[in-house]
Amino acid sequence: MIKKLILIAATLIATSVSAQTTVQLHGLSWHKTGTFNERNYGIGIRNQINQDLAFQVGYYRNSVNKDTFYSVINYTPLTVGPVAVGVFGGFASGYKSPLVGGAMVNIGYVTVRIIPEIRNVTPLTVGLEVGIPF
Repeated sequence: MIKKLILIAATLIATSVSAQTTVQLHGLSWHKTGTFNERNYGIGIRNQINQDLAFQVGYYRNSVNKDTFYSVINYTPLTVGPVAVGVFGGFASGYKSPLVGGAMVNIGYVTVRIIPEIRNVTPLTVGLEVGIPF
């Protein structure tokens, strides 16, 4: 089911590529506790729909060493210069739950994602990705 949603989302993005589209390179994460894979290499595509809203799909190797295919909506209504702050939510495979979400900060083309602790599932996690416009 998740892979079908990602395929549909990728098709929608591919048909609406604009100057607001970036390739997202996933790289690193940090976990407050535990032993996890903190090199989460992968790639995605983000389409900025308007100033506050973006849609993103992609793949990365997750913190428990499983393949993750994801589809998320980014909402960043607070903007000051090159810094935008908001939230994200969507679906991601390779975890106990297919739902994912948290806070995010964009500083230019760099995105920091903060996933809150979920008791008995995951510690507080911070992830980093970089966008390349095309």
